[in-house]
Amino acid sequence: MAMSLIQGLGQRGGHKVVLGEPGGITGGEGTIYVRANWAARPATANDGDYLHLTNTEATFRWWSGSAGLWDGSGWIRAEIYGRTPVLDKYLTGTVLPAAEGWTENVGGGGTITSDGTRVRLKGDIAAADLAYISYTHGQTMMWFAADVQATFHDANSGLSPDVLITQGAFRVNLMLLGNNSSPIAFFSDNSGSFVGGEQERDEDLLTAERMIEIIMSDPVNPAGTAATVDFYADGRGMPASAKARQSIFPADATNRILIGDLTGGVRSNMYIRRALLGHYTTE
Repeated sequence: MAMSLIQGLGQRGGHKVVLGEPGGITGGEGTIYVRANWAARPATANDGDYLHLTNTEATFRWWSGSAGLWDGSGWIRAEIYGRTPVLDKYLTGTVLPAAEGWTENVGGGGTITSDGTRVRLKGDIAAADLAYISYTHGQTMMWFAADVQATFHDANSGLSPDVLITQGAFRVNLMLLGNNSSPIAFFSDNSGSFVGGEQERDEDLLTAERMIEIIMSDPVNPAGTAATVDFYADGRGMPASAKARQSIFPADATNRILIGDLTGGVRSNMYIRRALLGHYTTE
């Protein structure tokens, strides 16, 4: 669908889509940039411009509401751009999260640091270590995108660094290293009942930094909620261990986001280079 959208715009504008063309393709609905991967994205663009990645078929649009935080920060999913997005919180990685309005939570020997390029949430020494950040967004219909790497987890327990977004009882928990180093997303319905898990492709976050995304629909009608890694939208079905792991799916009655080593009894370590958290106002 994403490619047909790009092709259709190109046809209406009378332009040929050229991979990596420096100036993009200018038409009546903005410039269309086609690039091989996320790393090759333009650092800046005009509001409403398109970016299509040929390696994943993902499509983005340039949104002035998140532009200027870092190079390329204005690119958000096309489907979010079309739903009147609002930016609630960001993390640049260059300073401690508290300096950008996040709450830092540590326990045991857990630590939260920044090396000037990435934030580190370190809880990998003892099981009692906690190291996570949180933010109460107070919204529904959330979207989240971040460049992360998870370099350690307790393989025997299957627990890992998490990204948990809650909209009351309706919540998504993306375990970054949930099963043999491949992420698993867990979903609840709007009553808080566990409804299943989805294994992503074999995207190993132990050895590489990757982009993760979560899009949450209205809690009353949660269809369309998704969690992706490196822009892929198709998972691999519910893993055999998903049902057994619902016990570690955290409940949270507050509309907020939590990122990192959230619970005692698990050791984990993760890095965040940058992140955007927002909500959208129209379906």
